[in-house]
Amino acid sequence: MRVALGMVRFKREHLALLGLAFAPLSACSDEALPLEVGVGAPFEAVTACAVSNPDGTRGLCEVGRVVDGDTLVVDLFGLEVKVRLAEIDAPESRQEYGSEATALLESLVRGEEIELIEVDRDRYGRVVAHLHGEHGCINQRLVESGAAWHYEDYSDSATIAALQAEAQSTGLGLWGREAAIAPWDFRRGKSGATSAAAPSRQLSESVSWTGSGSKYHKDGCRYLSRAKVVNTGASPPSALTPCSVCFDRD
Repeated sequence: MRVALGMVRFKREHLALLGLAFAPLSACSDEALPLEVGVGAPFEAVTACAVSNPDGTRGLCEVGRVVDGDTLVVDLFGLEVKVRLAEIDAPESRQEYGSEATALLESLVRGEEIELIEVDRDRYGRVVAHLHGEHGCINQRLVESGAAWHYEDYSDSATIAALQAEAQSTGLGLWGREAAIAPWDFRRGKSGATSAAAPSRQLSESVSWTGSGSKYHKDGCRYLSRAKVVNTGASPPSALTPCSVCFDRD
């Protein structure tokens, strides 16, 4: 019986992983199984997700609790670790569709032994990671079902971008709501439907921006190549800021 968070019982697999915690890893992948989760449509097979940091910690963990749609607390190697899911951003708990996103994440991890692959640490000290369970890459599952956004500021994954585009085109999950507000806009206190709100500035050159990003870009920027909808003009929304990649490359 588990007595407390952080007092995880090590299985044989856990002990073996202690010696592999920092072993190089080229990709995280598994065979995704169809799953009916009650939020959005049944899942289809998901392609493997590439790992941004191949030298990151890898291990099996048990989920202690789900905080919101993209954050949870796990038992990893006997330690209590707060995890932020990499490359995605789910609606905040107090935001519309926040409770549904949290419920979906709980359904994907409940009672499961999860594989965690660390790719970074954020400014709050949380482990940023990909999680894999019985139903495949959990990060991708959330986007695929319309329960999370592709976090373009921190990801250039063409796979996740394509999953979001498909969910958006079919109106799955949050995309079926009248006003789908990006979590980063919600955190700024913005009440518009998307990042592509009415322009209110005038630049000296034409730039491009997507419907879900928080940056505007120069022509040819690699972050635009995966976007399904790209807006172009000299008047981007006032909430957007210049892309640090293409505006700093000159």
